[in-house]
Amino acid sequence: APRLVYGGWGPSQSNPEITPEKASTAEGSIGYKTKYSNFVLSTYYTKITDKLTQLDGIATNVDNGNVIGADLHAKYVRPLTTFENLQGWGYLSYINATEDQYSIVDKKPVATNQTGPVGDLATWRLRIGSTLSFNKKISTSLIARYASEIKAEDTIKTNPLSIPTFFVGDMNVVIRDFLFENSRFSFQINNILDKTNFHAGVKEANAGEQPIQNLKDFYDDYNIYNSRLAQPGRHFTVTLGVDF
Repeated sequence: APRLVYGGWGPSQSNPEITPEKASTAEGSIGYKTKYSNFVLSTYYTKITDKLTQLDGIATNVDNGNVIGADLHAKYVRPLTTFENLQGWGYLSYINATEDQYSIVDKKPVATNQTGPVGDLATWRLRIGSTLSFNKKISTSLIARYASEIKAEDTIKTNPLSIPTFFVGDMNVVIRDFLFENSRFSFQINNILDKTNFHAGVKEANAGEQPIQNLKDFYDDYNIYNSRLAQPGRHFTVTLGVDF
């Protein structure tokens, strides 16, 4: 995100005349519970005014933004005869975020009387998983993460690339009271299948993926901000901790 600060100078892309961004939110939720499961559905609406953005290198306040979203959370826990219990859970998120579109005329933002999507938010996200507790000390979890595509025309206007759909899986093993009481050991594998996935770029996100052949072309082009931010491939994490 651009550095939007109250004081600064031109190259820092800040603007001493900007005012704080404001937001108000209305939210509601409803839940349902059974012996082994529970469900919660939440919806929300956020109205943003004096929205901060960067237009042609100038940090400025634009008019409004609107966010409508819903989250569904489900969890299932079942005791087992052989093991402690089995848990299944999931989070489904929907978000529709729009903002007023502006162009720069004589170094000032001018409304186009159009709205467009916020460019770095996927409409749908899903996170599901299951945890098997062998006993009170040892458990293992499998987790899957999904995000829907952000089309090129729905990213910010200076980003020429789309952000593809991704679906990755993780695994985690936890051993409690590992060396002594309240000690904990965990071993985690993120992105088990080593899937390629990206997050939306930063600032103008205008670099694209066409290689620059020489330094002169780089300075002439000056599209230097990543259009896609590569996310970590398969990686391993080992943790040893103490719970107080």
